[in-house]
Amino acid sequence: MRVRSVVIVVVALCALTGLVAYAAVGTLVSPSVAGASVHRLDARPVTSRPSEAEQPGCSATGFALPRGSVGYWLAGADGSVYSCGNAPWYGSLPSMGITPDGPVVGIAGCSSGYLLTTSTGAVYAFGSAPYQGGANTLPLTGPIVGIVATPGCWGGYWLVSANGGVFTFGGEADFLGSAGGLQLKEPMVGMAAPTEPIATCIVTREPCASAYWLVAADGGVFTYNSPNNSNNSEGTVLGSSANFLGSTGCLALNKPVVGMAASPDTTHVGGNTACNSGPLGPGGYWLVTSDGGIFAFGNAPFLGSTGCIVLNEPIVGMMVSTDATTVGNESACLPRNGPGGSYGLAPGGYMMVASDGGVFAFGNASFGGSLPGSGISVSDVVGIAPASVP
Repeated sequence: MRVRSVVIVVVALCALTGLVAYAAVGTLVSPSVAGASVHRLDARPVTSRPSEAEQPGCSATGFALPRGSVGYWLAGADGSVYSCGNAPWYGSLPSMGITPDGPVVGIAGCSSGYLLTTSTGAVYAFGSAPYQGGANTLPLTGPIVGIVATPGCWGGYWLVSANGGVFTFGGEADFLGSAGGLQLKEPMVGMAAPTEPIATCIVTREPCASAYWLVAADGGVFTYNSPNNSNNSEGTVLGSSANFLGSTGCLALNKPVVGMAASPDTTHVGGNTACNSGPLGPGGYWLVTSDGGIFAFGNAPFLGSTGCIVLNEPIVGMMVSTDATTVGNESACLPRNGPGGSYGLAPGGYMMVASDGGVFAFGNASFGGSLPGSGISVSDVVGIAPASVP
């Protein structure tokens, strides 16, 4: 784990997009069984009898046979994990008899597993997700508010605190600076990293560049880039940059920003630059507010929001779609099963989740179920993460 006190200040440029709404709900599916693990203890999901339901749904305990073409996990503040669609269930804190010393505030999807983090910086790894440390042994000056992982989580992960501190774990999750030394107008609420660069480095077995964005509750965006986000000796661009593409820091928002997600950078997917056309190419990002308003920057397309819908509960997070989408008929541009072992990309869609587990899908994002639609009543969901099915 490396923590250094580098500060980068980025001045804001504002952009605003329109508001269009679409919502989806799911239905209850029926049982199967899954195992669980914490801190490097491997678990293997086991399925039993087939589901009788035709529609995707979510499970609170793994007693549901994965269904559908897409999957994702929802996390609760007590460490509960809900598997939706075809996402396997690898366990939860309650299932392990663990009561965290602070509420869970984020979840990151890995290759055959997931990571949870708490406000105290403790990190819990399930399935084959690699545990590489936590910030709970450090004298934090602000609560942890989120976690972002490298593709598959094998390269490591970042934690971000409300006061802008960044904490890095693993060999490829570089520390590139933080806002911990700044006087913030509003607390940090989230973090995102470009979805392409580390994956490319893993595939090419070259040293990796990295980058990330931080976002505050007022929509202020702070960018941090590696000086190595450049060409290697053979002239191949390995890293995408976390470019500053705009913010809502100078807008009067109806509701606070609660999260962000990165749009895929397809400029150098598989060494193929044919993807660098149309709405794709160098990446972008979305910001989401608690009423489901979406603000799109860079190549991130605006595909709808819940800003004009009266929600039962506030939105708490979002994720980029992991659905397959043909880009310019170039096979090198195709996503390959999401953010896990095959390191694919998936432009063109996003999902958001509310605190009651309601899930809203936009663009090419396939709906894999929601908690209300699955007969599960909760009010403490804190995040959503895409699943990479083994």
